[in-house]
Amino acid sequence: MMASVSKKDFEDFKVSINAKLMKLDKLDIILANQNELSLKFVSLKADIEVIKSDGIERGNRIRELESQLNAHKASCELLSKELLLVDLKSRKKNLIIHGLRNEKGNQTLESNVKSWISDTLGISSPITIDNLYRLGSKTSNNITTRRGSSKTETLKPVFLSLSNDKDVQLIMRNVGKLKGSGARVVSDLPPKLNDIRNNLLAKAKGLREAGKWESSRIKQKGADLWLEVCHLNSDKWIKYDDQHEA
Repeated sequence: MMASVSKKDFEDFKVSINAKLMKLDKLDIILANQNELSLKFVSLKADIEVIKSDGIERGNRIRELESQLNAHKASCELLSKELLLVDLKSRKKNLIIHGLRNEKGNQTLESNVKSWISDTLGISSPITIDNLYRLGSKTSNNITTRRGSSKTETLKPVFLSLSNDKDVQLIMRNVGKLKGSGARVVSDLPPKLNDIRNNLLAKAKGLREAGKWESSRIKQKGADLWLEVCHLNSDKWIKYDDQHEA
């Protein structure tokens, strides 16, 4: 004979079943959420792979562009140097004279230059001049008068264009005679090289005044300029760089 179930036991059983059903419902929800997260994870992983692939491709493209840029830069530098050499060649018969005394009375610039070449540089052979004129910028030069007093005269550099290379070389071989006179002769350089030369001249002056090197000179080969220095009573010229500061 089957035992009877009280109403209370039935209600307790019912509550237990409902509780288990609720747990099952929650488990279904958790499983559904887990499946959704798994799908999102797979999708996100796929997106990451695409981004990584795009990144590699982008990196390769950037390196390719950098390589092209460096090639163009090298071409531009080569072209710039070639243009500089062409400009330099067109100026090879030109000289710039600094410190030439101003003309007096009816004296022309040409006669002043020729007299200066003859008397100061000691060049007796005729020099053929194609063109000459005073440049715009002025320099000051101390002039000693016949009575021994000193005065400052404002002088403009002279641009001198000669007919042949031999005359240029002849003048440059005699510029050593200008030492201590306040005058100097330099080759006509393109602006870029002229700036380099001025910087080297300033460096050389600073070294002499500091007593580090007694003699200095600017050397040039093509578009390259450098400073050479020498100690007193020595004939050994050294190419100067910052390591000689000590």
